[in-house]
Amino acid sequence: MLGIEMFKTQFAYNAWANKHIFDQAALVTEEQFNEASMVGERSLRQILTHMVQIERVWRLLARDGQVEPSQLPSSESLPSAKAMQAVQTQEQQQMESLLSTLNEADLAAQMTIKRWDGVEVVMTRWHMLSHLLLHSMQHRSEAAVLLTQYGRSPGDIDFLFFTFAS
Repeated sequence: MLGIEMFKTQFAYNAWANKHIFDQAALVTEEQFNEASMVGERSLRQILTHMVQIERVWRLLARDGQVEPSQLPSSESLPSAKAMQAVQTQEQQQMESLLSTLNEADLAAQMTIKRWDGVEVVMTRWHMLSHLLLHSMQHRSEAAVLLTQYGRSPGDIDFLFFTFAS
């Protein structure tokens, strides 16, 4: 059961770290939120929108093996950091629900996922969940750089600090 417990802990950390990012993103100016940046050429808004959308994509893929674009929140439905955080909170609840249904065999299961271009790819479920976590970490890091540049550092968001706070 260590695998399931590890993923439950890692996703709790993911939510905790995301909250730090969204809390600070809510405090930047509209101009800062939307301006093009040196980080991957995306604005803070674009980085966070992508992160919110992709967390849903990979949760649905890990659950069902497929996802339709219509299942994602549109960019227009995410006009602010607060709106994004609300969607992200719901997404975390859905992830917790999914994890509560999985066992070790489910984590090790091979799944055939269907990409939007129709190509089918076989992946192990735990690889999919790990990808989701690491993808979010990458984009949190990009957002943290911008927030720090705007005088709104999210602070220490390392896993170690999550464990101290728990």
